[in-house]
Amino acid sequence: MEIIDSLKEQVSKNNIEEASSIVEKIGDSKLIEAVPILINTLLDTESNQLRNTIAIALSDIGCDDAVVPIISLLKSPKTQNSRGTLLYALENFDCSDYGELITELWIEGNFV
Repeated sequence: MEIIDSLKEQVSKNNIEEASSIVEKIGDSKLIEAVPILINTLLDTESNQLRNTIAIALSDIGCDDAVVPIISLLKSPKTQNSRGTLLYALENFDCSDYGELITELWIEGNFV
């Protein structure tokens, strides 16, 4: 698909603003075919902005495949002090298996 190819291109060029814009369009259109590239990019990017935009898009799409990757990022040191959007993105999913972790993160409060 053209939009997925555009996203790959912008990510490879590290053009975060344009990649984020494309991700927003993917989320708005609930393009389930984009979930694999979104998850890969979510896990690989060092950009909090792009990571947050992807997490929200995955939430909007509603694919349960996004839960485990988002949870893994919540545990990752690279997201310390920037976990709020990741927690918010889980709102649309059944995360009952992760209740203890989510509660701990809310109590810690380091999700700016």
